[in-house]
Amino acid sequence: MSVVFGTAGGQFLTGSANVTLPNADWCIAAMLRISDHTGSERNTVLSAGPTADGNELTFGTLRLQDPGSTPGSALLRVMDGTNPIVSLRSTTLDVPVGQWFMLIGQRSGADKQLYTVPLGGTATLVASSTATLAGCTFGTPMMVGRRYCRQVTNDDCKALTLAWVAWGSFALTASMISGLAAGMVPHEITSWSVYLPFMDLRSSYRAPIGGGVYTVTGFPTGGVQPVRLW
Repeated sequence: MSVVFGTAGGQFLTGSANVTLPNADWCIAAMLRISDHTGSERNTVLSAGPTADGNELTFGTLRLQDPGSTPGSALLRVMDGTNPIVSLRSTTLDVPVGQWFMLIGQRSGADKQLYTVPLGGTATLVASSTATLAGCTFGTPMMVGRRYCRQVTNDDCKALTLAWVAWGSFALTASMISGLAAGMVPHEITSWSVYLPFMDLRSSYRAPIGGGVYTVTGFPTGGVQPVRLW
């Protein structure tokens, strides 16, 4: 199964424990499909941090009416609260409507990288940066489907189906990314800090890897899963 976010917004999950990113390698990832890019602002898949442009993590895609964007452009914004924000975004259609893909944001050494990986296809590095970024202590839990620092429906996931989300303290190698593209289960590729697959519909989820509880707001519906999730 997967979870389907409707077109109105207001459907999201909130974790129970605060999240951090180390001053070292890290990775955040998700498998999703978007059926409509129209609207404003962004589809926020994962987020943390209370302050936009101050202490935040925002990870997802941009929509049609976001200034300067192309529908389906990938996006990663991360700031440690001290150094200038690292904002990675594409200006191309990275995420065609109706196609399953992985979105991967990671730090590998000094490089901050944003990849799109179509299921059954080849990874594309859509943006990167070597700007300074320290460890990030956001002081909030992770949200799935909503931007924590704004919490408005314009930034919610809409017309989007989500199979799994995951994050960990490592950078994925090219062979690992190829494994995800081939449909391998994420926890069989490497050891994640949190792996949260959506295998049924619940009012709250406990991540089978990482153990945190994620409480559902709104009423996402169930959809088909593109690959084995466990």
